[in-house]
Amino acid sequence: MTIYSFLCLSGDKRSYELLGDHISNALRFYGNLRNTLFVKNINSKLLSKRVFDELVKYAVFFHDIGKIFYQKANVGKGCLSFVGHEFLSAIVFEKYVVKTVEEGLMDYSREEFEETLWPTTFSILYHHHAMGYDERLRKTSVLRIEKEFIEKLIEKDIPPLAAQYLLRSEAETLKNVLREVLEKIFHHSYDIPAKIGNLGIRLWNVLEAKPKLKRLSLATLSTLIILDYLSAYKGRKGPKLKFYNILEQHYRTLIRVSRKPF
Repeated sequence: MTIYSFLCLSGDKRSYELLGDHISNALRFYGNLRNTLFVKNINSKLLSKRVFDELVKYAVFFHDIGKIFYQKANVGKGCLSFVGHEFLSAIVFEKYVVKTVEEGLMDYSREEFEETLWPTTFSILYHHHAMGYDERLRKTSVLRIEKEFIEKLIEKDIPPLAAQYLLRSEAETLKNVLREVLEKIFHHSYDIPAKIGNLGIRLWNVLEAKPKLKRLSLATLSTLIILDYLSAYKGRKGPKLKFYNILEQHYRTLIRVSRKPF
């Protein structure tokens, strides 16, 4: 069993990318940014208690975790559809952070909690905003679930994947969160658009009140979008679209000519 981040079938041919590969490739691309002035400025100007590496790790690991709920059942026109996965990813991440604090796994100060939760949630929630936010959110209402299949993925595939990026106790918390969300989706006890609407209101209330946190959220989002697209191209080998070329050029600019603090 495997968790796909991309899958298309055409006759006997199969084009695919595994979620684990997508995550690891994205973080390898980030390795080239780690020592740039772009990241150093974020750490010195926008962060007080956390470091940007940690936010990026969470953003990359969790941004597609919602795709687990789409496995097997949502094949249309030969491809597995993941439309709206970012909303489920954001729900899972918020629940994960809150539960790790409640269970004493993370001893965050209030500032650490806010610097971890809100910028990362923002980046996950909006990393596909340009592809039609409202329509993507609407389609989560008709998500089909292969419950038994997904339960097996959570039990067998999530632990070794999570172990690469989270502590063992945190990985167990993630499994519990995924099980909880799965049950609520399957039994139609989740109004996903309503939950995202509520999350968005709380998120923007915080960011409007704290401009530095808003700037950090935008920096995290832009970084995630770059890493997501670079990793997707590496894993899927499709044509290089104009937007990809822009992001690749921006990525190389950050590496080579990021000279001034912003």
